[in-house]
Amino acid sequence: MKIRLLFFALLCFSLHLYCQDVQLFGPRAGMGYLTNSGNSDLKDGIHSAFGWQIELPYSNGDLTGYGEAGIMLLGIEQGIVFPHGWGYFGCRYGSIGGGLGPVFDPIGVGLGINIYHQLILEKLRVPIGVDLNFIHGTTRIQLFIGFNYK
Repeated sequence: MKIRLLFFALLCFSLHLYCQDVQLFGPRAGMGYLTNSGNSDLKDGIHSAFGWQIELPYSNGDLTGYGEAGIMLLGIEQGIVFPHGWGYFGCRYGSIGGGLGPVFDPIGVGLGINIYHQLILEKLRVPIGVDLNFIHGTTRIQLFIGFNYK
């Protein structure tokens, strides 16, 4: 557990330094439901999640393409730290968007999908949505809220 916490702290610090020139970055929190957790330390059921995200738009206009990356810790209320990360590529039309890409955690690598609505409050962006992750028979459905500063 100490190694996982150290890994997360170093990753967040690195992301913070990297994000100084990135347009959209910030914390993310959520709650979700985990099924078929298999060999993981997490139990099936409801879990909390806390982490950090980066979004890099690569086009402009009404239809905006973007890349997103981040890491989250799961299972805090279960007394363990279980990191998972993702990298999505997607698009946003106005304030509604979605992405698809690889997700990884200590179980392995899989596929992730997200769909969200982004509230725009001047320089603050607040994405609210759902993530679906599929890794080696494990399914994670997660509701999230994030805070991106532009």
